[in-house]
Amino acid sequence: GLVICKRLIDLMNGKLGVRSELGKGSTFWFNVPLQKAIGDVRARSDLSGVRALLLSGDEAFLRKAGSLVTRLGMNHMHSNLAVDALTKLRASSAMGERGSYEVLLIDIATVAAATLALVRNIRRDPTLDHLRILVAGNDDSVQDLRADERVTALSANFDERELRETISRLLGVGDAEVARDEPLLATAADAHVADRSTSLPRPLHGRALLVEDNPVNAKVAQRLLALLGVEVDHAGDGQIALERLSRGSYDVVLMDCQMPVMDGYTATRNRRADERAKGLRRLPIVAMTANAMAGDREKCLGAGMDDYLTKPLDRSLLEKTLARWMPEAATAGQPPHGAGAPAAALAGPASPSVEAQRIAGQDMPTNPTHAIDPAIVQELLEVMGDGFSDLTRIYFEDTPKLLKRLHEAARTADHDAIAEITHSLKSSSANLGALPLADVARRAEIDARARRDNELATLPTRTDHEYQRVVQAYRALGLMPS
Repeated sequence: GLVICKRLIDLMNGKLGVRSELGKGSTFWFNVPLQKAIGDVRARSDLSGVRALLLSGDEAFLRKAGSLVTRLGMNHMHSNLAVDALTKLRASSAMGERGSYEVLLIDIATVAAATLALVRNIRRDPTLDHLRILVAGNDDSVQDLRADERVTALSANFDERELRETISRLLGVGDAEVARDEPLLATAADAHVADRSTSLPRPLHGRALLVEDNPVNAKVAQRLLALLGVEVDHAGDGQIALERLSRGSYDVVLMDCQMPVMDGYTATRNRRADERAKGLRRLPIVAMTANAMAGDREKCLGAGMDDYLTKPLDRSLLEKTLARWMPEAATAGQPPHGAGAPAAALAGPASPSVEAQRIAGQDMPTNPTHAIDPAIVQELLEVMGDGFSDLTRIYFEDTPKLLKRLHEAARTADHDAIAEITHSLKSSSANLGALPLADVARRAEIDARARRDNELATLPTRTDHEYQRVVQAYRALGLMPS
């Protein structure tokens, strides 16, 4: 039955998925793109059925807010950590319009430190564009958030009336309905001239050079590119990439920033020098980095890169970014639309393909109680298909080797080696949904670059412990490679 359903949904350009929890059951879901019948477009008359997520570290606040939203007819869940809230929001958005959260209510008094990072991540994720955010309480550090039309302030002691009026205004409850004398169905002509922005993106065409030294990251990126219809070649470092570029023709380069032998910044500068010296066309180069830190964009721009993606790669953001540089029907050897133009994608905050990046909670504390994020694992299963087992085999073969090298680097206080190893561990672990391990590696990379030996003293023990939790979690899900 599921096979038949999947084939039908695939034919309708949709998606079928499952969320399952041991001992609780499974939820199967699907979404398909459909045109709304004009007569069915009705504004809400009340808040009944609206889904809300409450974020607070205060049980009293959660009880009060939960009681009020229930009285308004809303459905709600709660979270006490910003990173857990972000995971819930992203997982729900994958379930389509009827399954996603519409309102996020934040108690600023208890999660102020993480609120800015959380809202930044929401802004960067196009799948959460529909979400409306209420910030209860006053805090000077988040005043700038309120310039966003999706963010609204609530008083610290809000009551039912204030909550109802605020949410109703955000969601447009009570707006005028479409006139009833309009046709119930759009005509064929209407459908033909419908806004193309609402249709599903068509596959891309062209050839890309993927420059990535981490085997897990390379495997995921190659699969994502193949799904988008892009022919891809792979180079393990910047020097090999320059050799490939001198021999072949490509429409775009996806360039990892930190690699052995030659990093992405050096390789890009060398390519730009060749273009100037030999009169070659400007080849679009998109940076890929697992850092997502302040100053990264400027560093990439300074090296001559044109655009910017953060790792782990997100399929929809990758597709939107490539569409900027690889328009439909582009072929290898032809300058894509925009090639040769200045690096506008990196020039400022208005660039959507830069600001819409998924940071995956890198600047927020990770919930230590879960070794892996099941939503990421589920998404990876769907994306990789038959290649999932090969991907996990590479990760579980490669990571023990990295940890062994990390032990030696920590023993000799080799800060450069520690930074290199943890950078790789951070990126591949995040790809596999092992966010706590990725977070330990991220913090260690920062400590190593700052030469904070006290913080690095227990690093081997902490990474070994987190890795074993990842192994146990994958084994419990029956996903460990044989």
